[in-house]
Amino acid sequence: MNEEVKQELEDMRSGLSSLSKSMPFSMPDGYFGSLASDIGSLVALESRQQFDDLPSPTTMLQVPDGYFDQLPNRVMQNVEGKKKQGLVLSFHWIRLAAAAVVIIAVGLGLYRVSNSDSSDMEQNVIASVDSQDISAYLQYASAPYKYNNGNENILDDVDLQSGDIVSYLDETGWEADF
Repeated sequence: MNEEVKQELEDMRSGLSSLSKSMPFSMPDGYFGSLASDIGSLVALESRQQFDDLPSPTTMLQVPDGYFDQLPNRVMQNVEGKKKQGLVLSFHWIRLAAAAVVIIAVGLGLYRVSNSDSSDMEQNVIASVDSQDISAYLQYASAPYKYNNGNENILDDVDLQSGDIVSYLDETGWEADF
């Protein structure tokens, strides 16, 4: 059967037919037997080196002589130095700037509205519409009223009495408030 599969792969001109069936990777003998001890020794070595680099607990928690006596003066010097650096804007100036921006925006808007002549603008818009477009629109908009056979009054063709309307409303469940 293996020969049949190999022949079929060759007929299909597949690259698989030329590959070897042996495992391409190899491992040294006893590799997994010593793996656990090798990993353990590497971990122990690294953890020992990390702890050797740390300072001893006695030197790590020592405070220099006079540290707390000089601390308030050093803090005040840092705070005063930072106050002098940079531009400080108070809330009052920010409010004034925001109010000025709003006033300018409203003023510009009112100026634009007052200087535009709306009647001229409407005339320009109407003048830009083609008369054929207006005619086509009027024919389209009046299409529902063409069934009245050319009569001017569309209700002339309708023959309704008030009793017909009341009976219709009674049949559909509407209450008449007469």
